[in-house]
Amino acid sequence: MSYRQALNVAKAATALGQTADATHYDQLAEGIKQAFNARFLNADGASYGSGRQTTSVLPLAFGLVPDANVTAVGARLVDTILNRNGGHLDTGIFGTRYLMDALARIGRIDVAMTILDSTSYPGFGYEISRGATTAWEEWTYASSMETHDHAMFAGINASLYTQLAGIQPANAGYATLTVDPRVPPGLSHVAATIDTVRGPVTSSWTVTGQQITLDVTVPVGATATVHVPNFGRGTATASSAGAIQQSATGTETVYSIGSGAWHFTGSVLPAGSSVPPGAWPKCAGETGTCAFSGTQTVAYGAAGRYAYATLTGGTTCGNGVFGDPIPNVSKSCYLLAPPPANTTWTQCATETATCAFAGAATAAYGANGQFKYATLSGGTACGNGVFGDPVPGTGKACYVQ
Repeated sequence: MSYRQALNVAKAATALGQTADATHYDQLAEGIKQAFNARFLNADGASYGSGRQTTSVLPLAFGLVPDANVTAVGARLVDTILNRNGGHLDTGIFGTRYLMDALARIGRIDVAMTILDSTSYPGFGYEISRGATTAWEEWTYASSMETHDHAMFAGINASLYTQLAGIQPANAGYATLTVDPRVPPGLSHVAATIDTVRGPVTSSWTVTGQQITLDVTVPVGATATVHVPNFGRGTATASSAGAIQQSATGTETVYSIGSGAWHFTGSVLPAGSSVPPGAWPKCAGETGTCAFSGTQTVAYGAAGRYAYATLTGGTTCGNGVFGDPIPNVSKSCYLLAPPPANTTWTQCATETATCAFAGAATAAYGANGQFKYATLSGGTACGNGVFGDPVPGTGKACYVQ
Protein backbone atom coordinates (compact mmCIF):
# COMPACT_ATOMS: atom_id res chain seq x y z
CA MET A 1 0.00 0.00 0.00
CA SER A 2 2.95 2.34 0.58
CA TYR A 3 3.78 1.97 -3.11
CA ARG A 4 0.25 3.00 -4.13
CA GLN A 5 0.27 5.90 -1.69
CA ALA A 6 3.55 7.21 -3.08
CA LEU A 7 2.24 6.99 -6.65
CA ASN A 8 -0.99 8.76 -5.72
CA VAL A 9 0.89 11.59 -4.02
CA ALA A 10 3.03 11.91 -7.17
CA LYS A 11 -0.10 12.15 -9.31
CA ALA A 12 -1.59 14.77 -7.00
CA ALA A 13 1.63 16.77 -7.12
CA THR A 14 1.61 16.60 -10.93
CA ALA A 15 -1.98 17.85 -11.05
CA LEU A 16 -1.03 20.76 -8.76
CA GLY A 17 2.05 21.64 -10.80
CA GLN A 18 4.47 20.64 -8.02
CA THR A 19 7.04 18.97 -10.26
CA ALA A 20 9.73 18.55 -7.60
CA ASP A 21 7.31 16.75 -5.28
CA ALA A 22 6.05 14.61 -8.17
CA THR A 23 9.62 13.54 -9.00
CA HIS A 24 10.39 12.81 -5.35
CA TYR A 25 7.38 10.56 -4.83
CA ASP A 26 7.81 8.80 -8.17
CA GLN A 27 11.35 7.95 -7.10
CA LEU A 28 10.10 6.84 -3.70
CA ALA A 29 7.56 4.53 -5.37
CA GLU A 30 10.26 3.01 -7.59
CA GLY A 31 12.46 2.39 -4.57
CA ILE A 32 9.60 0.66 -2.75
CA LYS A 33 8.96 -1.49 -5.83
CA GLN A 34 12.56 -2.63 -6.05
CA ALA A 35 12.74 -3.37 -2.32
CA PHE A 36 9.45 -5.28 -2.41
CA ASN A 37 10.58 -7.55 -5.23
CA ALA A 38 14.00 -8.10 -3.67
CA ARG A 39 12.31 -9.27 -0.48
CA PHE A 40 9.18 -11.11 -1.63
CA LEU A 41 9.55 -12.28 -5.27
CA ASN A 42 10.44 -15.96 -5.05
CA ALA A 43 13.42 -17.48 -6.84
CA ASP A 44 11.14 -19.05 -9.48
CA GLY A 45 10.18 -15.54 -10.64
CA ALA A 46 6.55 -16.64 -10.83
CA SER A 47 5.24 -16.21 -7.29
CA TYR A 48 5.45 -14.15 -4.14
CA GLY A 49 5.71 -15.32 -0.54
CA SER A 50 3.46 -18.28 0.23
CA GLY A 51 2.05 -18.36 -3.30
CA ARG A 52 -1.59 -17.90 -2.23
CA GLN A 53 -3.80 -15.79 -4.47
CA THR A 54 -3.48 -12.41 -2.76
CA THR A 55 0.33 -12.59 -2.82
CA SER A 56 0.14 -12.26 -6.63
CA VAL A 57 -3.15 -10.35 -6.97
CA LEU A 58 -1.92 -7.19 -5.27
CA PRO A 59 1.49 -6.98 -7.03
CA LEU A 60 -0.17 -7.52 -10.43
CA ALA A 61 -3.00 -5.05 -9.81
CA PHE A 62 -0.67 -2.37 -8.40
CA GLY A 63 1.99 -2.70 -11.10
CA LEU A 64 4.65 -4.00 -8.72
CA VAL A 65 5.58 -7.05 -10.80
CA PRO A 66 8.64 -6.47 -13.04
CA ASP A 67 7.66 -6.45 -16.71
CA ALA A 68 9.78 -9.54 -17.39
CA ASN A 69 7.86 -11.52 -14.76
CA VAL A 70 4.26 -10.51 -15.50
CA THR A 71 3.55 -13.48 -17.79
CA ALA A 72 4.98 -16.03 -15.34
CA VAL A 73 3.31 -14.51 -12.26
CA GLY A 74 0.01 -14.27 -14.13
CA ALA A 75 0.18 -17.87 -15.33
CA ARG A 76 0.93 -19.09 -11.82
CA LEU A 77 -1.99 -17.09 -10.39
CA VAL A 78 -4.38 -18.57 -12.95
CA ASP A 79 -3.09 -22.06 -12.22
CA THR A 80 -3.54 -21.48 -8.48
CA ILE A 81 -7.12 -20.26 -8.95
CA LEU A 82 -8.28 -22.93 -11.40
CA ASN A 83 -6.34 -25.96 -10.21
CA ARG A 84 -5.26 -25.53 -6.60
CA ASN A 85 -8.40 -23.67 -5.52
CA GLY A 86 -10.90 -25.26 -7.90
CA GLY A 87 -12.02 -22.01 -9.54
CA HIS A 88 -12.74 -20.28 -6.22
CA LEU A 89 -11.34 -17.15 -4.66
CA ASP A 90 -8.97 -17.50 -1.72
CA THR A 91 -8.72 -13.82 -0.84
CA GLY A 92 -9.52 -11.45 2.00
CA ILE A 93 -10.72 -7.87 1.91
CA PHE A 94 -7.92 -6.38 -0.20
CA GLY A 95 -7.30 -9.41 -2.38
CA THR A 96 -10.99 -9.63 -3.28
CA ARG A 97 -11.08 -5.92 -4.09
CA TYR A 98 -8.25 -6.20 -6.64
CA LEU A 99 -8.81 -9.75 -7.93
CA MET A 100 -10.52 -8.70 -11.16
CA ASP A 101 -7.98 -5.91 -11.74
CA ALA A 102 -5.11 -8.40 -11.52
CA LEU A 103 -6.75 -10.86 -13.91
CA ALA A 104 -7.59 -8.06 -16.35
CA ARG A 105 -3.93 -7.01 -16.20
CA ILE A 106 -2.90 -10.40 -17.63
CA GLY A 107 -5.77 -10.71 -20.10
CA ARG A 108 -7.67 -13.38 -18.15
CA ILE A 109 -10.93 -11.62 -17.32
CA ASP A 110 -12.55 -14.96 -18.17
CA VAL A 111 -11.05 -16.42 -15.00
CA ALA A 112 -12.64 -13.60 -12.98
CA MET A 113 -16.01 -14.60 -14.39
CA THR A 114 -15.35 -18.25 -13.52
CA ILE A 115 -14.86 -17.17 -9.91
CA LEU A 116 -17.86 -14.85 -9.83
CA ASP A 117 -20.18 -17.39 -11.45
CA SER A 118 -19.26 -20.27 -9.15
CA THR A 119 -22.21 -21.28 -6.96
CA SER A 120 -20.16 -23.46 -4.60
CA TYR A 121 -18.43 -22.28 -1.45
CA PRO A 122 -16.78 -19.79 -1.13
CA GLY A 123 -17.89 -16.98 -3.42
CA PHE A 124 -20.51 -14.45 -4.43
CA GLY A 125 -22.37 -16.98 -6.55
CA TYR A 126 -22.59 -19.20 -3.47
CA GLU A 127 -24.23 -16.36 -1.54
CA ILE A 128 -26.63 -15.56 -4.38
CA SER A 129 -27.64 -19.22 -4.68
CA ARG A 130 -28.71 -19.02 -1.05
CA GLY A 131 -30.89 -15.97 -1.51
CA ALA A 132 -28.41 -13.17 -0.87
CA THR A 133 -29.22 -9.81 -2.45
CA THR A 134 -26.36 -7.99 -0.74
CA ALA A 135 -22.79 -8.90 0.18
CA TRP A 136 -22.54 -10.77 3.48
CA GLU A 137 -20.00 -10.20 6.21
CA GLU A 138 -18.86 -13.82 5.82
CA TRP A 139 -19.07 -16.33 2.98
CA THR A 140 -21.43 -18.62 4.87
CA TYR A 141 -24.88 -17.72 6.15
CA ALA A 142 -24.41 -18.12 9.90
CA SER A 143 -26.24 -16.88 12.95
CA SER A 144 -23.03 -15.36 14.27
CA MET A 145 -22.91 -12.85 11.40
CA GLU A 146 -23.66 -9.33 12.51
CA THR A 147 -24.62 -8.03 9.08
CA HIS A 148 -25.85 -9.33 5.73
CA ASP A 149 -25.12 -6.02 3.98
CA HIS A 150 -21.43 -5.56 4.55
CA ALA A 151 -18.74 -3.65 2.67
CA MET A 152 -15.97 -6.11 3.57
CA PHE A 153 -16.00 -8.11 0.33
CA ALA A 154 -17.92 -5.59 -1.79
CA GLY A 155 -14.80 -3.72 -2.93
CA ILE A 156 -14.76 -5.78 -6.11
CA ASN A 157 -17.75 -3.69 -7.22
CA ALA A 158 -15.28 -0.98 -8.25
CA SER A 159 -13.90 -3.32 -10.91
CA LEU A 160 -17.35 -3.69 -12.45
CA TYR A 161 -17.01 -0.01 -13.42
CA THR A 162 -13.30 0.16 -14.19
CA GLN A 163 -12.75 -3.24 -15.86
CA LEU A 164 -16.03 -4.63 -17.23
CA ALA A 165 -17.33 -1.18 -18.22
CA GLY A 166 -13.75 0.03 -18.66
CA ILE A 167 -14.18 3.58 -17.30
CA GLN A 168 -10.96 5.05 -15.89
CA PRO A 169 -9.66 8.62 -15.50
CA ALA A 170 -6.62 9.50 -17.57
CA ASN A 171 -5.82 12.61 -15.53
CA ALA A 172 -7.18 14.70 -12.68
CA GLY A 173 -10.93 15.28 -12.48
CA TYR A 174 -11.77 13.12 -15.52
CA ALA A 175 -10.74 15.93 -17.88
CA THR A 176 -9.54 13.09 -20.07
CA LEU A 177 -10.64 9.51 -19.57
CA THR A 178 -10.41 6.06 -21.05
CA VAL A 179 -13.18 3.60 -21.88
CA ASP A 180 -11.55 0.20 -22.40
CA PRO A 181 -14.10 -2.52 -21.54
CA ARG A 182 -13.05 -6.09 -20.79
CA VAL A 183 -15.54 -8.50 -22.35
CA PRO A 184 -15.41 -12.02 -20.88
CA PRO A 185 -16.99 -14.96 -22.73
CA GLY A 186 -20.49 -15.70 -21.50
CA LEU A 187 -21.31 -12.16 -20.37
CA SER A 188 -23.66 -10.44 -22.84
CA HIS A 189 -24.33 -7.03 -21.33
CA VAL A 190 -22.77 -4.44 -19.02
CA ALA A 191 -23.92 -0.88 -18.31
CA ALA A 192 -22.30 1.50 -15.82
CA THR A 193 -22.32 5.19 -15.03
CA ILE A 194 -19.84 7.13 -12.90
CA ASP A 195 -20.85 10.60 -11.66
CA THR A 196 -17.67 12.65 -12.08
CA VAL A 197 -17.05 16.29 -11.17
CA ARG A 198 -17.73 17.12 -14.85
CA GLY A 199 -20.90 15.08 -15.13
CA PRO A 200 -21.86 11.45 -15.74
CA VAL A 201 -19.65 9.11 -17.78
CA THR A 202 -21.48 6.09 -19.18
CA SER A 203 -20.24 2.89 -20.80
CA SER A 204 -22.75 0.29 -21.99
CA TRP A 205 -22.03 -2.71 -24.18
CA THR A 206 -24.05 -5.63 -25.54
CA VAL A 207 -22.78 -8.78 -27.23
CA THR A 208 -24.93 -10.52 -29.83
CA GLY A 209 -23.20 -13.51 -31.37
CA GLN A 210 -19.70 -12.21 -32.07
CA GLN A 211 -20.79 -8.60 -32.54
CA ILE A 212 -20.44 -6.04 -29.76
CA THR A 213 -22.12 -2.65 -29.64
CA LEU A 214 -20.62 -0.05 -27.31
CA ASP A 215 -22.36 3.17 -26.26
CA VAL A 216 -20.33 5.85 -24.49
CA THR A 217 -21.40 9.16 -22.99
CA VAL A 218 -18.77 11.82 -22.21
CA PRO A 219 -19.63 14.96 -20.19
CA VAL A 220 -19.10 18.51 -21.44
CA GLY A 221 -15.51 19.67 -21.01
CA ALA A 222 -14.03 16.17 -21.16
CA THR A 223 -12.47 14.02 -23.88
CA ALA A 224 -12.08 10.26 -24.04
CA THR A 225 -10.07 7.50 -25.66
CA VAL A 226 -12.31 4.53 -26.49
CA HIS A 227 -11.05 0.99 -27.19
CA VAL A 228 -13.52 -1.01 -29.29
CA PRO A 229 -12.93 -4.80 -29.55
CA ASN A 230 -12.70 -6.03 -33.15
CA PHE A 231 -10.91 -9.38 -32.97
CA GLY A 232 -10.59 -10.91 -36.44
CA ARG A 233 -13.04 -8.50 -38.08
CA GLY A 234 -10.88 -5.67 -39.40
CA THR A 235 -11.61 -2.25 -37.92
CA ALA A 236 -14.60 -1.35 -35.79
CA THR A 237 -17.10 1.31 -36.78
CA ALA A 238 -18.27 4.55 -35.18
CA SER A 239 -21.75 5.70 -36.13
CA SER A 240 -21.32 9.25 -34.83
CA ALA A 241 -19.44 11.82 -36.91
CA GLY A 242 -16.41 13.28 -35.17
CA ALA A 243 -14.89 10.12 -33.73
CA ILE A 244 -11.22 10.12 -34.77
CA GLN A 245 -9.62 6.72 -35.30
CA GLN A 246 -6.21 6.64 -33.60
CA SER A 247 -5.15 3.07 -34.33
CA ALA A 248 -6.40 -0.37 -35.35
CA THR A 249 -4.92 -3.77 -34.61
CA GLY A 250 -6.09 -7.35 -34.87
CA THR A 251 -7.85 -7.04 -31.53
CA GLU A 252 -9.13 -3.47 -31.13
CA THR A 253 -9.76 -0.12 -32.78
CA VAL A 254 -8.99 2.99 -30.74
CA TYR A 255 -10.91 6.26 -31.15
CA SER A 256 -10.56 9.76 -29.73
CA ILE A 257 -13.87 11.49 -28.93
CA GLY A 258 -15.20 14.62 -27.28
CA SER A 259 -18.30 15.23 -25.19
CA GLY A 260 -21.65 13.76 -26.19
CA ALA A 261 -23.17 10.35 -26.91
CA TRP A 262 -21.26 7.90 -29.13
CA HIS A 263 -22.09 4.51 -30.63
CA PHE A 264 -19.53 1.93 -31.79
CA THR A 265 -19.71 -1.56 -33.29
CA GLY A 266 -17.00 -4.19 -33.09
CA SER A 267 -16.51 -7.92 -32.51
CA VAL A 268 -15.49 -10.03 -29.53
CA LEU A 269 -12.79 -12.65 -29.17
CA PRO A 270 -14.16 -16.03 -30.22
CA ALA A 271 -14.23 -18.83 -27.69
CA GLY A 272 -11.86 -21.78 -28.00
CA SER A 273 -12.04 -23.02 -31.56
CA SER A 274 -12.35 -26.50 -33.02
CA VAL A 275 -10.35 -25.33 -36.04
CA PRO A 276 -6.85 -26.90 -35.96
CA PRO A 277 -3.85 -24.60 -36.40
CA GLY A 278 -3.18 -26.04 -39.85
CA ALA A 279 0.29 -25.02 -41.02
CA TRP A 280 1.15 -23.13 -37.83
CA PRO A 281 4.56 -24.35 -36.58
CA LYS A 282 4.74 -25.94 -33.14
CA CYS A 283 6.66 -23.78 -30.68
CA ALA A 284 6.40 -25.79 -27.45
CA GLY A 285 4.92 -28.84 -25.79
CA GLU A 286 2.69 -28.54 -22.75
CA THR A 287 4.49 -26.95 -19.74
CA GLY A 288 7.26 -25.74 -22.06
CA THR A 289 8.00 -22.18 -23.15
CA CYS A 290 6.84 -20.85 -26.51
CA ALA A 291 9.51 -18.24 -27.31
CA PHE A 292 8.94 -15.36 -29.72
CA SER A 293 9.51 -11.62 -29.96
CA GLY A 294 6.86 -8.96 -30.38
CA THR A 295 3.15 -9.79 -30.32
CA GLN A 296 1.89 -13.09 -31.73
CA THR A 297 -1.29 -15.14 -31.80
CA VAL A 298 -0.71 -18.56 -30.21
CA ALA A 299 -2.87 -21.68 -30.49
CA TYR A 300 -2.88 -24.24 -27.64
CA GLY A 301 -4.47 -27.66 -27.73
CA ALA A 302 -4.63 -31.00 -29.52
CA ALA A 303 -6.93 -33.30 -31.48
CA GLY A 304 -8.94 -30.52 -33.11
CA ARG A 305 -9.58 -28.56 -29.90
CA TYR A 306 -7.67 -25.30 -29.56
CA ALA A 307 -7.75 -22.13 -27.50
CA TYR A 308 -6.17 -18.94 -28.83
CA ALA A 309 -4.48 -15.97 -27.17
CA THR A 310 -2.65 -12.90 -28.48
CA LEU A 311 0.48 -12.47 -26.33
CA THR A 312 3.71 -10.49 -26.20
CA GLY A 313 7.28 -11.69 -25.69
CA GLY A 314 6.71 -15.42 -25.36
CA THR A 315 4.47 -17.51 -23.13
CA THR A 316 4.26 -20.56 -20.96
CA CYS A 317 2.48 -23.32 -22.87
CA GLY A 318 -0.16 -24.50 -20.41
CA ASN A 319 -3.65 -24.34 -18.98
CA GLY A 320 -2.70 -21.44 -16.75
CA VAL A 321 -2.43 -19.17 -19.77
CA PHE A 322 -5.01 -20.57 -22.18
CA GLY A 323 -7.46 -22.56 -20.09
CA ASP A 324 -7.89 -26.24 -20.93
CA PRO A 325 -9.42 -26.76 -24.38
CA ILE A 326 -9.27 -30.56 -24.10
CA PRO A 327 -8.88 -32.03 -20.58
CA ASN A 328 -6.69 -35.04 -19.85
CA VAL A 329 -4.90 -34.87 -23.22
CA SER A 330 -1.32 -33.75 -23.81
CA LYS A 331 -1.33 -30.44 -25.67
CA SER A 332 1.08 -28.20 -27.58
CA CYS A 333 1.45 -24.55 -28.59
CA TYR A 334 1.61 -23.28 -32.15
CA LEU A 335 2.53 -19.85 -33.54
CA LEU A 336 0.47 -18.15 -36.19
CA ALA A 337 2.62 -18.39 -39.33
CA PRO A 338 2.46 -16.70 -42.75
CA PRO A 339 0.98 -18.82 -45.55
CA PRO A 340 3.69 -21.30 -46.61
CA ALA A 341 4.57 -22.04 -50.19
CA ASN A 342 2.60 -25.26 -50.35
CA THR A 343 -0.98 -26.39 -50.78
CA THR A 344 -1.97 -25.73 -47.15
CA TRP A 345 -2.92 -22.15 -48.07
CA THR A 346 -4.42 -21.23 -51.43
CA GLN A 347 -4.51 -17.74 -52.92
CA CYS A 348 -8.12 -16.69 -53.31
CA ALA A 349 -7.82 -13.05 -54.44
CA THR A 350 -5.47 -10.22 -55.14
CA GLU A 351 -5.73 -6.88 -53.34
CA THR A 352 -9.08 -5.05 -53.87
CA ALA A 353 -10.69 -8.23 -55.30
CA THR A 354 -13.11 -10.59 -53.53
CA CYS A 355 -11.99 -13.77 -51.77
CA ALA A 356 -14.96 -16.11 -52.15
CA PHE A 357 -15.61 -19.08 -49.87
CA ALA A 358 -18.55 -20.76 -48.19
CA GLY A 359 -19.02 -21.02 -44.43
CA ALA A 360 -16.38 -19.80 -41.97
CA ALA A 361 -12.70 -19.71 -42.87
CA THR A 362 -9.47 -18.12 -41.68
CA ALA A 363 -8.10 -15.78 -44.33
CA ALA A 364 -4.55 -14.38 -44.51
CA TYR A 365 -3.77 -11.05 -46.19
CA GLY A 366 -0.32 -9.72 -47.03
CA ALA A 367 2.95 -10.37 -48.87
CA ASN A 368 6.65 -10.97 -48.32
CA GLY A 369 6.17 -12.87 -45.08
CA GLN A 370 4.04 -10.15 -43.47
CA PHE A 371 0.39 -11.20 -43.00
CA LYS A 372 -2.70 -10.30 -41.04
CA TYR A 373 -5.44 -12.83 -40.29
CA ALA A 374 -9.20 -12.80 -39.81
CA THR A 375 -11.79 -15.53 -39.33
CA LEU A 376 -14.72 -14.60 -41.57
CA SER A 377 -17.90 -16.10 -43.01
CA GLY A 378 -19.17 -16.19 -46.59
CA GLY A 379 -16.22 -14.54 -48.31
CA THR A 380 -14.48 -11.20 -47.86
CA ALA A 381 -13.12 -8.17 -49.65
CA CYS A 382 -9.35 -8.53 -49.93
CA GLY A 383 -8.03 -5.21 -48.65
CA ASN A 384 -6.79 -2.99 -45.85
CA GLY A 385 -10.34 -2.11 -44.83
CA VAL A 386 -10.91 -5.64 -43.56
CA PHE A 387 -7.46 -6.69 -42.36
CA GLY A 388 -5.46 -3.52 -41.80
CA ASP A 389 -2.22 -3.05 -43.76
CA PRO A 390 0.48 -5.62 -42.84
CA VAL A 391 3.05 -4.29 -45.33
CA PRO A 392 2.42 -0.73 -46.61
CA GLY A 393 3.35 0.18 -50.15
CA THR A 394 3.36 -3.41 -51.40
CA GLY A 395 0.82 -5.28 -53.52
CA LYS A 396 -0.86 -7.95 -51.39
CA ALA A 397 -3.08 -10.97 -51.80
CA CYS A 398 -5.51 -13.09 -49.79
CA TYR A 399 -5.17 -16.79 -48.96
CA VAL A 400 -7.46 -19.36 -47.36
CA GLN A 401 -6.71 -22.72 -45.80
